[in-house]
Amino acid sequence: GENDGGVWCASSAMGWVSTGSITGRTITISTLSIVRRAVGLGGEGATMSRESELYAAFKQRLEQLSTDPSEFIAPYWVLEGKWLMHNVKTQPVESFLRWNEVVDPSEDRGGFNPFGHWYRDLVQSPERERWLRLSRRSPHGNPHDFSQDVGASPLSIAQAFHIKTFESLTGTKLTDVDVIVEVGGGCANFCRILRMDGYKGTHVILDVPHIREIQRLFLQLNGIQVTDDLSCIDGACLITEKDIGALLNFVRWRRVAFVATWSLSETPLALRHRLFPALHQSCVKYLVASQWWTWPAPHMIQNGYGTAKDQVDNVEYFKTFVQQAPHVKWAEQTVPHHDTSRYLFGY
Repeated sequence: GENDGGVWCASSAMGWVSTGSITGRTITISTLSIVRRAVGLGGEGATMSRESELYAAFKQRLEQLSTDPSEFIAPYWVLEGKWLMHNVKTQPVESFLRWNEVVDPSEDRGGFNPFGHWYRDLVQSPERERWLRLSRRSPHGNPHDFSQDVGASPLSIAQAFHIKTFESLTGTKLTDVDVIVEVGGGCANFCRILRMDGYKGTHVILDVPHIREIQRLFLQLNGIQVTDDLSCIDGACLITEKDIGALLNFVRWRRVAFVATWSLSETPLALRHRLFPALHQSCVKYLVASQWWTWPAPHMIQNGYGTAKDQVDNVEYFKTFVQQAPHVKWAEQTVPHHDTSRYLFGY
C-alpha cells in the first residue's frame, strides 16, 4: 500500500523492507536479518555458517585460476583478473562487489552519472512499484550506494531501466522465452532481478573464469541455483569460452533471449565469431547495449589495456550483427543520458 507517498513492502525472499519516503527519498533497510526476525524465520547461525563456507570456497577457487592471456579474453579483462586475485587476498571478502567498478558500478564515475536520470524515469512510471522492487540492492556483497534511495543500487537501477526500455520500445517481455543467454554478466545481478520479476527458466551466463567465480558466489548467497553444466534448471548455468560449442547445441530448438550490456562490445572478435552468426539461429529476442565506438579506445591503449591490433569498430560490427538476424524486428536508439552508447533490441 501507500503511506504519505511512500511505498511499503516486505519480502523475506528478497530481503528488503521499504519504509516510505522522507523528504522525497525512499528509505530502505537492506538487512536480511531484520526481515527474518520480523517474519519469525530465525536460523541465523546456520545462515552465517553457510555464508562462511561459500566465502572460503570462493577464495580457494579464485586463487587457483590462471591469469594468462587468451585470444578470447580482452587484455582489459586479463588485467582485471589479476586485480581480483590481489583483492581476494587483501580486501574484506564480504564486500566483494566493491572490488571492481565494472562488476558493480558506483553512482558517480568521474562526473558521469546517468543513474539519477534512470531512477527518476522508473519512479515516474505507471509501474512504479514494480521498478522500485527490481531496483533493490542485494543484501550480499555490499553493493555500491545510491544517494536518492538507500535501498537501491546503481546497478539494479540500470538493469531495471534496461528492462523497462526494452518493453517500451518492443511491446514484448524479454523473459517470454525458453532460455536467456547473457554474455558478460557482471556479478549476475541481472539474473537475480529477472527472477524477482518472475522468470523461472534457465539463465546461461558466458564470462571469463574470474568473473564467473564472482557470479557463483553472488547467486549462491542470494539463494539461486547454480551449475557449470548446461541443463534446463530453474537457475543459472555459468560457462566460459570453452563451453560455446556445447551452448550452441543446448539452445538448438529452444527460443533464446540474448542479453549483452556493454559486454559483447568489449570482447575480441575471436570470441564474437565463435558465438555469431551461429547463435542467431536460436535467438528470438535481443537486449544489447553497446559502446558506439572503437574498442579499446586510444586512451585505454595508452594505459596498457590492449593494443591497436585488438581494436574493433563496434559501429560496423553491430551493423553486420543486425543484418545477420533478419528474422526479428529491430529497434535501435541511443541509450538515454549515455550518449556514447546504443541500445539494439530485437523482437
